[in-house]
Amino acid sequence: MNLHANTAEVLENKPSTNGAPSDQGQVATITPPRHGNKIIEQFYQAILDPKGLSLDEWLGIQESIKEIERLAPHIELIVRLRREKKSA
Repeated sequence: MNLHANTAEVLENKPSTNGAPSDQGQVATITPPRHGNKIIEQFYQAILDPKGLSLDEWLGIQESIKEIERLAPHIELIVRLRREKKSA
């Protein structure tokens, strides 16, 4: 299953050149990973079946992603410090 097949009514069916969505509605084909991360799997499922969520739910997902992006530098620092401690 690819993203294009499920969102043809909403988005243009043109993949972007770098694999990321563009402002013109272009999207890349995505395949869900099989690594067992439930949150990531839920994001993929939502994207692969976009009609299953309301606008408010999509806005919630968008805000969750922004929050994760804000936390990423802190997580990276913790990982780096623990690696340094482990190798010391």
